[in-house]
Amino acid sequence: MPDIPQQSIDRHKYSDFMVSMSIELYLLLGCGMEKISVLLEYLNRRMHWGFEEIPCANSIGNWVKKSGYHIYKRTPDNSSQKRAAIIDESMMLGSEKMVLTLSIDAEKTGDQALCGSDVNIIDISVSDQWNSTKIKRIFTAIEEKTKTKPLYVVSDNDTKLKKSIREMGYCHIPDVGHTLALAVENVYKNEPDFKTLAIP
Repeated sequence: MPDIPQQSIDRHKYSDFMVSMSIELYLLLGCGMEKISVLLEYLNRRMHWGFEEIPCANSIGNWVKKSGYHIYKRTPDNSSQKRAAIIDESMMLGSEKMVLTLSIDAEKTGDQALCGSDVNIIDISVSDQWNSTKIKRIFTAIEEKTKTKPLYVVSDNDTKLKKSIREMGYCHIPDVGHTLALAVENVYKNEPDFKTLAIP
């Protein structure tokens, strides 16, 4: 049986082991915080860990949120890699729109599609109105944060995104999904059958 560290984190009730285990179980299993708490209670008894108290669902939820914020605020180490960026006006929050920027390896190393572990979140910005000037401010802040320029930037065919990428001197790679969709639309947009598929 491995020696399980019991010493609490400074100014906290629980140990580093308990906090990291809670977060890892949430990320691995994808189930609710209540279930994680129950599972930890079971493992504590079954594996004889010896913890006197198990965190509640609320504590686990707070740790997960803080972990996500820490990952976002942390500057990825890009010093030994050629990096690229993916930028998209991804969602609306009330009357405001969010622009999300991701960092990825510029060169493909395997035969699998990108997944969550392949990307770093390098910027999340929200505004009630976006233009190329504001997008360029994002790119400038990213350069200052990462100390490097992206080898290329992937985006859809949004005019303000393309303009900002061009004015920053980056190479623009059109998003294949949007590009193919536009090609299909150009061919079929006047076809009655195609129009019936459109969402009103």
